[in-house]
Amino acid sequence: GKTFRLGQAKDNWFHIPIPTITQIESSPMYLDQFYVFFKGEEVGSSVTGGIDEVHVFDGSARVSMHPSPQIMTGDWSSPREVHDRFGVRISNTWFPRRDGQRIRFFTGLGISLHAGFILEGNITFFSAGASWVDSPV
Repeated sequence: GKTFRLGQAKDNWFHIPIPTITQIESSPMYLDQFYVFFKGEEVGSSVTGGIDEVHVFDGSARVSMHPSPQIMTGDWSSPREVHDRFGVRISNTWFPRRDGQRIRFFTGLGISLHAGFILEGNITFFSAGASWVDSPV
């Protein structure tokens, strides 16, 4: 993975391009799911920071936003899902089709992650990717 260090009360955007299949044999392809595996540093029981917002782009056009109800920190280096105290799903894998979004790409998938830090700390990105289907439903 690649580790970045952010200072106290700092934030930054990280942009990850994903190889994109726009069509196969004249059939348009739709985004089924995408994921980001990362690890936000925790010092003792203190949260230093983590991911709090994910945006999806087709080229330069933002096609989807996924704000997190809380900062995703700690170990998200494999598929993971938790629920906050209100029962809201928090995951490092997103399913736009399941959530009613039909996203067809014409240029290329880009994932932008907003990392916010309360205390000085590290964030390490391990991998990111996506899967595609040939049906919008």
